[in-house]
Amino acid sequence: MTRATLTPLLALALLACGGDAGERGVVTKVASPAGWCEASIVEHESEDTQVMVNFENGKCLVPSVRSPGTRLGLRIFWIDDTTLEVTYPPGVLLNRPDARIQCQDREVRLVLAKAGERSNEP
Repeated sequence: MTRATLTPLLALALLACGGDAGERGVVTKVASPAGWCEASIVEHESEDTQVMVNFENGKCLVPSVRSPGTRLGLRIFWIDDTTLEVTYPPGVLLNRPDARIQCQDREVRLVLAKAGERSNEP
């Protein structure tokens, strides 16, 4: 493999292990009501923002929502022990591959809502 091929692979490996892969900083951290999971909004030097879900104190660190740009005004709220809501301003584009993310026997459901239109889902 060439150096150009290894660099992106190393960055992905570091991110998957919770390391610093161009991380600019954690904007917000919010623990789930039951405490077994923590969601955070992270801004990266690559000029994107990501919502990460940390299961059971580092057992799994899973990216859930990504958007180009920083300082986007994203907010995260736990609706209940297993449902995370991400609110975003109009005009912000979110990339969400799946509505549910999982780590072994634990699962978190994602709900996206435009700012001012928070969901009332249980």
